[in-house]
Amino acid sequence: MCGCRMTQLLVVVTALVSTIAANATAQACVGVPSGDGRFALQAGVGLTTGATSYGADFSANVRGPFVVGASYALTNLAYAEPNGSTFSGDVAFEIPGVGMSLCPRFGVAYSRASGLSTNIYPGPYTTVTTVSWSLEVGGGKTLPVTPTLFATPFAAAGLVLLHSQAQAKSGGFTSDRYTDDVAGLGAVLGLLIGGRKVHAGARVSFVTIDDSDPLVTLGVGFVF
Repeated sequence: MCGCRMTQLLVVVTALVSTIAANATAQACVGVPSGDGRFALQAGVGLTTGATSYGADFSANVRGPFVVGASYALTNLAYAEPNGSTFSGDVAFEIPGVGMSLCPRFGVAYSRASGLSTNIYPGPYTTVTTVSWSLEVGGGKTLPVTPTLFATPFAAAGLVLLHSQAQAKSGGFTSDRYTDDVAGLGAVLGLLIGGRKVHAGARVSFVTIDDSDPLVTLGVGFVF
């Protein structure tokens, strides 16, 4: 496969990955201001070049320092059909006694688009899959604005590893399987505003992988 086709394929792959590379779920340190023994459900839309994603994530802030989360995103690719699906999970550990919510977090995500049709190769890519791993550190704090309104600024940064695979088939012709492994840095900057049970917010995510563009996510969340 020529270098131009590899580049075009990576645009599709990173469009999928950019929608989940920084989709963290945990306490204020990564954007979910829930307390011990509480749960949170968030839904939103992510906007980036060449893709729009619609997703939801659930997090459980178990009693103690650990928070676990799971999420799903449906990604509409501008230059390919059909849509892609992404499943992800993560675990975070909140460090006590530092005056703010601070936590390291490990996450893994799997994306798949089957029967993907593009203009990259003479025929559709029957399957494009990506698996990403992330290890990051996040920080945040919930601050009172009024007696019933709170603001939670948060940020996170860390390492992202990406494995991608694709293969094309058309009229009995099968291309060589294309695989790629890359590493980069990811970062998130966001702000939530709301009450103790309902909030709205926005975040911007960056990944230093070729052909990746910033992802802007707007959403609402519920703590219960």
